[in-house]
This record gives sequence, structure tokens and C-alpha cells, in this order.
Amino acid sequence: MPKRTSGHRGTARIPCVVLAGGAGRRLGLRPGEEKPLMRLGGTTLIERVIASLRGAGATSVHVATSVSTPRTQELCGALGVPVLETSGRGYVADVRALLRRFPAFVTVSADLPFLRPYTLRPFLAQVERKVDNWAGVVPENETFPRFPGRVEWEGPEVSGSPTRLVGINVVAKGGADESRPYLFHDPWVAINVNTREDLRWCRRHLAEYARAR
Repeated sequence: MPKRTSGHRGTARIPCVVLAGGAGRRLGLRPGEEKPLMRLGGTTLIERVIASLRGAGATSVHVATSVSTPRTQELCGALGVPVLETSGRGYVADVRALLRRFPAFVTVSADLPFLRPYTLRPFLAQVERKVDNWAGVVPENETFPRFPGRVEWEGPEVSGSPTRLVGINVVAKGGADESRPYLFHDPWVAINVNTREDLRWCRRHLAEYARAR
């Protein structure tokens, strides 16, 4: 478990885009429900992510929505967060569209409920020092073995050890063909909400997360 440190408390000017345009089909959403608006501890997933980025010093936070998430767009507008409308056809299509607006930017999935500002700060500092394509990963042996989603996406090996992708990336125009891995030593970063079972797990472990902060 990472320890809170006092370093990396500056601001980050690189744009951070919260991806909130997915249909959330695996959640079995009812009419009117949207994945970014699912609540955990009385707060929507999207608000948790925005607060974590701002707490980490990000000064340019945007939310990318689509026709699948009109209520999310309304909420972000009410919160004063700039909204970018995308096609919602998937990560690659959205990133290509966003590259026409920003030469480099951070992408953060809206379904990451346990992001800690003090975990994100050194990441933002690093990617500002070295603007390139980055992929956030967690060592496989540091993920929660009983989390139902179990961090599905296999990441690159780092120092000979397997990793899992965590839904935090940097996209840079003209960057390297293969993303650099950024290693997060925080298992909570790897928790994302794709199903109702995932959400129930998060609710059961919310108090444990609060104690670990």
C-alpha cells in the first residue's frame, strides 16, 4: 500500500479528459441510468474522478460524453466542467477526435472510483516532464485477487513482471508507437466498475478504502 508523501504538490497544466461516453451495457442499466452517474458513498463516479484529478493539481479537467450520457453532460455543465462531445464509438475513435483538439492529454476512465490525489500527483508530474504516450499499469501481484472484475486488461511486462492496465493513459501527437508503462503501486487504482457485481464490491469495500487513505 502506498504511503502518502508531501512531494509533487504543484499544478499540472496538461489537459485531463475523463472518458464518460460509454453505454455501460455490462451494468444492465435501466432506462435513464448512466454509468458515470452510478453512486458510491453518496457521490457519482464521475464526480469522484473529477475531484481526484483536481485534488492532484490538474488545472485543465474536461469530460468527454456522447449521446449515451446526456445526463452526465448536464451534470458536468452544472459543475462548471468543460464538456467535449464525442461519437461514443469507442476509445480509439474518441482519442482520434480529441487529438484534433489537444496535442497531448491524459485520459482517465470515468469508472475508476478509488483514485487518490496523492497517487495521481507524481504521475501528472512525470508525464508533464516527458510528454509521450503513456499507459498506466499496476503490478499484477498487487491487484485485489477477489475483485470480481480482476483488472481484465493485460499490460506490458515491467522488469520481467506482469502488469494490468488501469484506464489511465497519456496520448501525445507524434509520440512513440508503443506506450511507455507508468507503474502505479496502488491496488485501488486498478478497480473499475463494469458490472453490478463490481459496484457491489466497491460498496462493500468503501470503508476499507477510506481507512487506507
